[in-house]
Amino acid sequence: MMKILHSSLSFLITIFFVNLSGQPIDLEANALLKDVSDKISNFESIEITFEYSIINDTQDLQQRTDGKIVVKNDMFSLDIFEIRQIFDGQKLYTISNEDEEITISKQQGYEFNYFSPSSLLNSLKKSYSCKMDIVQKKSGSTIQYIKFLPLDSNSEIKYILVGVDNKTKIIDNLVMFDENKIKTVIKIKEFNTNKSFPKSYFKFEKSKYKGYYINNLD
Repeated sequence: MMKILHSSLSFLITIFFVNLSGQPIDLEANALLKDVSDKISNFESIEITFEYSIINDTQDLQQRTDGKIVVKNDMFSLDIFEIRQIFDGQKLYTISNEDEEITISKQQGYEFNYFSPSSLLNSLKKSYSCKMDIVQKKSGSTIQYIKFLPLDSNSEIKYILVGVDNKTKIIDNLVMFDENKIKTVIKIKEFNTNKSFPKSYFKFEKSKYKGYYINNLD
């Protein structure tokens, strides 16, 4: 579950910094992506409150929950499923209050650098082409969708739709379709930029979790 969440969220964050020149791409789609990137590229931090859903229509199953992610430079803090994850640029801390357990992992290449714009952008450039797709009206706004298609024919992802508000140039939602017809949806409920987050916000403080079992994978 967390792996799917990281994949969809990291893709969403990457779009904010993307420029896919050199890939098979619709020029109009690239221009819209550039508008999105240009608008927020100078922001020091991004805070997103979102609704996360997994939908399996073939089995009539749906799961929904709310979450929040804060990204600053190569650090992030993610709160969802009563779990908090902190990445301080070196280590990933996964804190489960329900289980009173903390797992600590060192960064190993791309594996834990889920939300680093530089790493994600390089991956996206190598992995996807994109083109303009459908337009939807939503609460007085016009949402233009961009369709991303994996270049790898063996990818588990069939395609990804990213909805951009034509007026604000802010991403409204992301829908990921996999080969098993399972749909992952992220709807942005609140989008804040340039809020002040001290470095300590992304620091794990062991003293706050007395009695928790610590599983150190180093």
